[in-house]
Amino acid sequence: MNRSTYYKHYQEKESKRTQENQKIRTAILEIYTASKKRFGMHKINQKLPEYGIKISVGRVWRLMGKMNLAKISAVKPKTRKKPNRNNENTPNLLKQQFDVSKPDEVWVSDITYIKVGGKWHYICVIIDLFARKLIAWKTSKKADSELVSDTLTLAYNSRNMPKNVMFHSDRGKTELRAS
Repeated sequence: MNRSTYYKHYQEKESKRTQENQKIRTAILEIYTASKKRFGMHKINQKLPEYGIKISVGRVWRLMGKMNLAKISAVKPKTRKKPNRNNENTPNLLKQQFDVSKPDEVWVSDITYIKVGGKWHYICVIIDLFARKLIAWKTSKKADSELVSDTLTLAYNSRNMPKNVMFHSDRGKTELRAS
């Protein structure tokens, strides 16, 4: 390479397009952080005119891609509401008393979900409140009672079938008894 070519490139100002992209990236980053990483290209593009910027969604997408900004999904899976028939049979016996004195006294459970490959998957976890440690988990394509039951069976067997464990979920409480 010629010495003059090197110095020309070294001293050359950034192009107008590069400078403009830098200004847009700064605005995108401000909008993105203000939305707590929840806005995607469409919502960011709707906010850009507040910064005096009017560009295409495609350009926003390209710049966000180069900045490695991915939105946190705010979409939740569709669920069918079932009638709450037996609430009177599942009273809350735990009553937010989360301090327990020994292992296998109270287990708590919850289900969460994650989108993988465009499909929803559900994860049921069970935690022993004494040690605050995960004792069992299971995944399923359905959030149903079978998922909870299977996870509870895993926990029960992994802990050598303890007696008189209170199992608490958002549906209430169940006593486990060895047969």
